[in-house]
Amino acid sequence: DQAVRIIAETPVDFVIVPGDLTKDGELSSHREVARRLKRIEEAGKQVYVISGNHDILNPEAYRYEGEEKVRVQNISPEDFAQIYASFGYAEALERDPASLSYIVEPKPGLLLFALDSCIYNETTQDGRSVTEGRFSPATLGWIERNLLSAAREGKAVLAFMHHAVTEHYPSQEKHYGEYIIEDAEAVSRLLAAYNVRVVFTGHYHAQDITRLEWDDGKFLYDVETGSLVTYPCPLRLVTIRENTLSLESR
Repeated sequence: DQAVRIIAETPVDFVIVPGDLTKDGELSSHREVARRLKRIEEAGKQVYVISGNHDILNPEAYRYEGEEKVRVQNISPEDFAQIYASFGYAEALERDPASLSYIVEPKPGLLLFALDSCIYNETTQDGRSVTEGRFSPATLGWIERNLLSAAREGKAVLAFMHHAVTEHYPSQEKHYGEYIIEDAEAVSRLLAAYNVRVVFTGHYHAQDITRLEWDDGKFLYDVETGSLVTYPCPLRLVTIRENTLSLESR
């Protein structure tokens, strides 16, 4: 609630949420989140969301009666797009038939790629939701076709997704590889090849920024931001002016 108040009072054009809108994907929680996001839009800011690994078909959706856990309804991918229709899906210029990815144009000449990296149609052996992320070949093809179209039209592109596209500290992939998109090197290279300069990510619930560089001069920043479902509940304020991007954490 405090985050909603801060965002509503801050002069911004649009808000992005890179997944984990809920702790464990309960339908009731999604409805509460959507109600709060509506308050932000009523304050004149457009909100865009994408799913996190906690949000869809989560087998750990519970309510509690004292010490007892009682399973409650979670949501499907179709439910997600319906519940959050006002927060990206209804405004989408393009939708990926193979995932919940979509593209909007929040400002003239600026395309925002909301990329669904979650594997919610699979379950683990212990019945928990899948932490890892990957893009299917179909989604990768959709991404590249639309990046090519954006380049031809001379439009700038920002992207946001749940999983990181690179390590944020040495040996992260070795010890916590499930927090980085599968085949990260190819995914990050694809984005950078079409002059995507920044991708906003979440998942690890931490504040960090990593820069990737290639020999041909291409580069990509992975701006990782924590989640409001766990302490310390951070927000980032991003300002783009004259080819410079500035960030402030609150």
